[in-house]
Amino acid sequence: MRGESSRVYGWTLCAGLVSAAMALLSARADAQDSRWQSLYRRYAASVVLVTSGENLDRNLGSGFFTARDGHAVVVIAESARPKSLLLRRFDGTLLRAQVVRTHAPLHLVFLRSSSKVASPLRIGDSSRAKQGEAVGVMGYTTQGTLTIRSATIAAIQSVAGGLRAFRLTPSPTNFLPGAAVLNRKGEVIALLPMQAGGVKDRVLPIGYLRRLPVVKTPAPVVAPEEPPLWKELAPIVRSVRQIPDLVSRAETLVALSILAAQGGCEKQAQTLWKEAVSTTDKLESVEERGFALSNIALALARAGQLREAIEVATPIPDPLYRAIALSQVVQHAAQRNQTELALQVAEQLGESRYRCDALVAVSLALHRAQSAKPAEPTSGTEEPTKADEPNAPSAELPAPSPAQQLLQTARQIAEQQEGFDRIVALATVSAGLWGIGSAEEAQATLDAALQAAQALDTLAREQALQEAAGVLAEHGLTAAVETLLKQLPAERQDSVLARLGEAQARQAQLAAAQTAIERIRDRSKRARAALALAQQRLAQGDLEGTSALLTTLPLSVERIQLEVDYALALAKQGQAEAAQQHLQQAESAARRLSDSRYAPEATAIVAVGYLRQGDFAKADALFEQALNAARTPGEPWTSALYARIWLRKAEALAAHHSATPASSKQQP
Repeated sequence: MRGESSRVYGWTLCAGLVSAAMALLSARADAQDSRWQSLYRRYAASVVLVTSGENLDRNLGSGFFTARDGHAVVVIAESARPKSLLLRRFDGTLLRAQVVRTHAPLHLVFLRSSSKVASPLRIGDSSRAKQGEAVGVMGYTTQGTLTIRSATIAAIQSVAGGLRAFRLTPSPTNFLPGAAVLNRKGEVIALLPMQAGGVKDRVLPIGYLRRLPVVKTPAPVVAPEEPPLWKELAPIVRSVRQIPDLVSRAETLVALSILAAQGGCEKQAQTLWKEAVSTTDKLESVEERGFALSNIALALARAGQLREAIEVATPIPDPLYRAIALSQVVQHAAQRNQTELALQVAEQLGESRYRCDALVAVSLALHRAQSAKPAEPTSGTEEPTKADEPNAPSAELPAPSPAQQLLQTARQIAEQQEGFDRIVALATVSAGLWGIGSAEEAQATLDAALQAAQALDTLAREQALQEAAGVLAEHGLTAAVETLLKQLPAERQDSVLARLGEAQARQAQLAAAQTAIERIRDRSKRARAALALAQQRLAQGDLEGTSALLTTLPLSVERIQLEVDYALALAKQGQAEAAQQHLQQAESAARRLSDSRYAPEATAIVAVGYLRQGDFAKADALFEQALNAARTPGEPWTSALYARIWLRKAEALAAHHSATPASSKQQP
């Protein structure tokens, strides 16, 4: 396998150049002189914003690289210096930095970063600066924006300690300490110090740094080497940070954080999902932000990161999306048998129908746990109870189980709902009752839902019953679904049958799933359910059954994904030639989608297959082709597509990494 410099750089070179160019065009350069603009473009990547590893929103100061090996000088208040320093470049790249030396009186901190620098700033001779000379002030503002402004040295004055300072006009207001003052050659002749005494127009000539009594700090603790997977994910993260669509960027960042966590990159994972959340702060619409945050919470919950999911979901401002997110967290907590946590979260849902969903999920989890317990053995010597004696009065009914109690509460909440919500909530409760074996109560609850539906007009009734049938279908309750299908027109039945077929496929009820699929009239819905069945057959190792279903599926991104998965399964069984043939078929199918907006993603899927097979040259070419196609300007779906391609690449790298023995891992 080749090294990172040959392969990862090849994948990201074009994206990096485009991203850098866009960032330079969009960043602020207030100076009108073309010379300052030219210097801005040349040195933008070498001027850094100092931030905290614990809080990325905390702007501490500005600074710049002084050497190609990553040495930098920054100005930050000693009292504000956190344990972990990060340097942020204009393109969003974060670099770790270690303190080499400090000078407390002037708040100077000399750092060594974790990155090489192509164009460090040169230190000029500040003693040659003259009054009236034009200069450019370049650095980060208090808002975290990289800026350059033209100014003039109005005076050269003495300051405390026998030093001199330049007074600039106009004053360099709104800059963070550490901003660089450049002469016409692009050399740094001064920097903006930590302000004192309200003087905001003086800067410290950089030449004096050579004579300052620099205080050495103890030898820095050597940071542990980055996890191997992170070296592969980091370039992808940098590219994703350039995606203009904030929702796509946030959702992709949290997906990358999950991959990082699964690959042992815990610190990076924490940083990424928090960055995803902070990205949504820039969304103007409360509803749009709620949508993005609910998706982030759901992704974390699915990955088992329940505490993080709760932290994201709880403060969602939109009440609907907050309820949806919390309900999903409860259901995933219940699936992992964390019922106590699930019930705590469910309390936040109040009396909404989403609390019904949550309570049903917890009740089914409790019932499964109880059913899994072995029955307690009896000794056979117990004394007979009154109920065992002839003519004894009837024994009292047993107290309801915790699962039954939760479903009773859910039924009461469902009865409080109105219209659509009432019908769907009752159907959800009935599914829970069937799940714990209370068939009679379940049927009565479903009958109540049907009766409530009669009060609605035709369109609303059909919509509510279709969703209620879908809920029952997802629980695999065929008989109950058939009851509701009789109440629906033919054009609404296909969606329900598709959900039923998918659910039965997931539950490995393959014959039942096939029967449901055969009843679906709509071609696209039938294909969706057939795809789920094929995926289940493949998961069970039924390659023959998978192949038979493959031939029935229409051309689509999902069909190409299944073709690639099928090829990889063949390769695992040692059928290398057949696997290669199916990868080529998938590649050919992706080309046939060339006129579709889904073509780039299909190409990326095939690239994943080649990467998993170890053909990195082919994967390189296809990923680059997909990314180039996804950059088409003027299309609203381009950002999301671009994000999905990067994510697929990251997933492939993570899968390759986890499948490679630690002793033989190299950068693929």
